[in-house]
Amino acid sequence: MLNKRFIRIFKHLMVAGSALTLATCASTLPQVQAESLPEDASQTAAAPSGKWLSLGELAARASREWPTEANETEGDLRVAESSHREDRKALDEGLHPLIMPLGEQPYPRLASHAKGSISVGTVTSGFLVQAAEIPIEGAHHRVLVKVSDRQTRFTTDEMRDLLMCAAKSVDHEVRGQKLGIGNLSRQGGGPLPWSVSHHNGRDGDLAFFARTPTGAVAVPEHLYHFGRDLQAADSPSPMHFDTQANWYLVKALLTCPNRPDIQHLFVASWLRDAILRYAHDKKEPKDLIAQAANILAQPHGALPHDDHLHIRIGCTGDDMTEGCIDASRAPVDAVGRTPGVQARLGAIRQALRSARSEVRAGAVRLLTLYRDDSSIAGIEKALGDVHATVRKAAADALAQWNPPGAVAALNSGLDGEVDAAVALAEMRALVALDAIPEMVARLQDFRVLESDRFDTPTVIVRKTSAELLADCGSFAVARAVLPLLTDDRMDVRDTARETLGRIANRTTADLLAEPGLLTGMGIESMADMGADNIGRDLERVVWAHFLEMLPEDASRDAVALTGLARRGIRVGSLDRGALPDLVRALLLPAPYRDNASRWIERIAQQKPVIGRGARANPAQFWPAWLVAKRLVSPTAVAGVAPAGGSGISADND
Repeated sequence: MLNKRFIRIFKHLMVAGSALTLATCASTLPQVQAESLPEDASQTAAAPSGKWLSLGELAARASREWPTEANETEGDLRVAESSHREDRKALDEGLHPLIMPLGEQPYPRLASHAKGSISVGTVTSGFLVQAAEIPIEGAHHRVLVKVSDRQTRFTTDEMRDLLMCAAKSVDHEVRGQKLGIGNLSRQGGGPLPWSVSHHNGRDGDLAFFARTPTGAVAVPEHLYHFGRDLQAADSPSPMHFDTQANWYLVKALLTCPNRPDIQHLFVASWLRDAILRYAHDKKEPKDLIAQAANILAQPHGALPHDDHLHIRIGCTGDDMTEGCIDASRAPVDAVGRTPGVQARLGAIRQALRSARSEVRAGAVRLLTLYRDDSSIAGIEKALGDVHATVRKAAADALAQWNPPGAVAALNSGLDGEVDAAVALAEMRALVALDAIPEMVARLQDFRVLESDRFDTPTVIVRKTSAELLADCGSFAVARAVLPLLTDDRMDVRDTARETLGRIANRTTADLLAEPGLLTGMGIESMADMGADNIGRDLERVVWAHFLEMLPEDASRDAVALTGLARRGIRVGSLDRGALPDLVRALLLPAPYRDNASRWIERIAQQKPVIGRGARANPAQFWPAWLVAKRLVSPTAVAGVAPAGGSGISADND
C-alpha cells in the first residue's frame, strides 16, 4: 500500500514549471582536440584593442592566458612536439585510418584574390582550404607505408612544390634514394593525434635517408630513431644515417627555385652536426652552409628530432590576406587583425546584405572567424534570415564566438524556428554556451519539427533538450527531466530514462532493487516486477523519491560512483589509480560505460574529437590508448578490449 509520503511526492510532480537552481556544464571536461593546443601566440598578432604586439609581448600573453604542457617553442615560445611524448611511436603506428576521415574544409572565398590552397590561422590552431594532395608514390618520393592509410598527405601548393622539387634533386644527386614523407596535414587541416602542429598545411615530417650495412639504399616504412652513432635504434633491420643524401635534402630545400620561406628545419643536434660536417668536407658554398646552420636546429624543451626532419614553411602573401599567422600560436582574435584581413572586412560586411543566401552564410562564417565585433548585430540578425542555411550558419557562429547577447539571440531564434536543422544547431549552441536554464525550459516545448533531409533527423524539441542535457546534468536538471517519464511519446520517455541514468549512473531496475528506497515509500518490493512493467507514473515517482533522498550537498560523481559500485566495480578517488577499474567498467552497458568513459577523459585530460574514437567504441579505444600513453600497464587492462582489434595499438611493430 502506498503511504502519504508517496502521494505527496506524486502530487508535487504534477506541478509544472517549478523553479530550479541549475548548474552549468562547467564541471564537465572542456573539449580537448586530440593532443592539440589552445590558440597560440603569433609574431604578428594583434591585441583586442588593435595594438600590434611584439613577439616578446605575445610570448608573455600566451604563457599567461594559454598555459599548456603540450606546447611548442620558438625562442620563448614552444614549437615542436613536447617532451612528455615518450612513447609517441606506439600511438603513432596503431591509430585506425578512419580516425582521419577525408573531407574538405568549407570556406567561403569572399573579397578574396587568393588562388589555390589557403592556409588559415596558426600551425597549432588553424585549418587548410583546397589542399594539395601528395601522391602516395611518385618517381622521386613515397609516403611511408605506416603512414599512407592515415589520410595525412595533404598540404599547401607551396609545400607540395617544394617537396617534389627537393625529392627530384636528391634523386639526381644520390641515385635510388626516394624521399620518405610522413605526416603532413589532413585534407581540411585541423588537429592530428600525433603532433601539436600540422594544423594548416605548413608542417611536414620527412624521413631521414638511410642505407643498409652493405651500402644499399634502405627503404624505411616508418620514422626510425638514429642515435649518436648514426645507427637506427628501432628499425626492423640494421640501417644507418645516409649523411650525403640528408645533406642534399637540406640543400635542395634551401635552393629550390620559387621556394616559400622556410621557418624551421627541426633535427637532433648530433644529426645536424653530421649534416653540416659533410657539407663542410664537401666544400659546399660557405653562405649555403651558414644558411643551413642557421635554420637546422633542435627545438628547445622537446625530445630530440632524431627520427625525422620537421619542415615548417611561412605564410604566403595570399595566405596572410586570409588570416594566416606565421608564429606557432596566437589569440583567437588575431586571425582577423592581420592587415590583409582588415583590408577585406568592409567588403565581407557588405556581403551580409547580398541577395544570394550562400554569400550571406559565407559572410557570417568569415566575420565570425575574424571576430569582427562590429558585425555581431548583423550575425544575430541572421538568425531571422529567410533562408535556413543562413540561420544555421548564424547559430553555429554564435556558438563558436559567444559574443555578448548570443544566448538571448539564440533562444529568441529558437522560439520561432521551423527548420529542424536550424533548431538543432541553436539548441547545440545553447548547450555549448552553458545556457542550461534556457535548455531546461525547452523540456516543456512540445514542438515537433519534421525534416525531409537525410542528414537531419526530425527534431522533437523536448526530447532533443533532454539528450543534450545528459552530459551537462546536475540533479536539478534530473528533476526537470522527470515529467518526461510520463510523456505520451515512447521515444521521449526512453530519452528521459537515459538522461536520468546518465546523471545518476543508475537504471530504473537499479532503483527498484535499491535497499530501503521502496520501503521508504511504503512499498514492500517491486524488484520482481521489472522496470518495464511498473508503469509511467510509478517510475516517475520512484526516480523522484531517489532524487529527493539525496543529501543536499551530494555531488554527481559521488552518487555515480555508488551506482558503479552496485555493478561490482568500486572506485575510490577519481585519479590515475582508478583507471584500471574504469577501463573494466567500459564493458558494462550504458549508463555505466558512458560515465566511465567520461571519467577517463577527465583523468587523462584527453577528449578525442577526430573521427572514430572513444565515443564510437570506448572499450576498443581507451585500453590501448592508455597503455600507449603509459597511464596504465598492459596487465592492468588485459582482456578488456573485445575481439577484433582496437583503434590504437600499443605494439611497436
